[in-house]
Amino acid sequence: MKKTTFFIAPLFALISCTTTPEATTENVIEEIPQELAPEMIEPPTDILSTAGVSRDIQAEEFKTGMAGENVQLIDVRTPEEFRAGSIEGAVNIDFLADDFETKIESLAKDQPVYLFCKSGGRSGQAKLILTDHGFSEVNNLIGGYSQWPY
Repeated sequence: MKKTTFFIAPLFALISCTTTPEATTENVIEEIPQELAPEMIEPPTDILSTAGVSRDIQAEEFKTGMAGENVQLIDVRTPEEFRAGSIEGAVNIDFLADDFETKIESLAKDQPVYLFCKSGGRSGQAKLILTDHGFSEVNNLIGGYSQWPY
């Protein structure tokens, strides 16, 4: 008798604890009123419209993008580095200068910005600052001017 109880008791406990998926689903899912469903699915457009695009891109894509209309090409290296050589058409705004954030405010926030420095570090930091200041599109050259093959 003890042996039978030993095998039957755990089996009974296992069966009694098991429920079907239908039983649990009926108790958990509540219907969403139809008038609320579209608001829950669609993201708020006011948040999306203010978000800027910030990217790190390779030299080939950088070259293609900077050839577009109304592009702002910014070399964030020091004036000495800039004078030693730069990408044609670039404007120098020294990231290390005290007035960097003041100078970037003169740029058009709704036009694409293409940034570079010597190796990508300063321009990567500048990219974040411009995005925080509300620029809609900021692109950083991966590897900087030292990786510019053109």
